[in-house]
Amino acid sequence: MKTIKNIFIILSCVFMFTACENTNKTKKNTTNDAVISYKIAKNYFVKNTVDEIENPKITSQEDFDEIFGMATTMGEDGKPTSIDFSKEFVIAVILPETDISTELQPIDLIENEKNNLIFTYKKEEGEKLSHTIKPALILIVDNNHKGEVTLKEE
Repeated sequence: MKTIKNIFIILSCVFMFTACENTNKTKKNTTNDAVISYKIAKNYFVKNTVDEIENPKITSQEDFDEIFGMATTMGEDGKPTSIDFSKEFVIAVILPETDISTELQPIDLIENEKNNLIFTYKKEEGEKLSHTIKPALILIVDNNHKGEVTLKEE
């Protein structure tokens, strides 16, 4: 009987310790930054006339069309993602031309206390290519988020 009682006491202590530890971790990691949802636009390419863009935030179809062209392909997912600039804007990451296979992966998009957006992404490089590319990543974000955009490579 004492053994069962001791096991119960030990398990209770472990449970209480774990509960306290998790509470402390949550408090340490809490920030006032809000995670913002987005969609990734597919089937677009950076035009040859574009080397870089001044601002990663694109708010009109005209400005978007000066930078990107449609890359329609066969199949169900072959159409470029539609963007309604009356309700959405775009965050674009464009890297310099390269002959190395390069993928841009979104990490997160947050809105800070000053209502500015910070987009964190990761660059993954692969093998040498026989041609050049302009790596790009296009996010579609709801117009409710009005702040300036900062890009941050991880």
